[in-house]
Amino acid sequence: MSTVMFIQTGNLTAFLVGSPGTFSVATLGSAQNLGVAELSLLFVPKNSMAPDIALRYQGEFGSQYQSHQGILEISKSF
Repeated sequence: MSTVMFIQTGNLTAFLVGSPGTFSVATLGSAQNLGVAELSLLFVPKNSMAPDIALRYQGEFGSQYQSHQGILEISKSF
């Protein structure tokens, strides 16, 4: 889940090539300075029958903006 705060925003109308209509997009009116933190853990068991598991987190932090992503990945080699 992401939380976004817009300060000094503008609006524009956009479309995707081949899409039937348009949609509105809120834009930032000024540049944002962000710091990014990322953590990634990978578990690869010795038993090849067990799945690999990856956990990832990425956070972007600024004075007026924060974004957080969490990912759980389960994979199996055949």
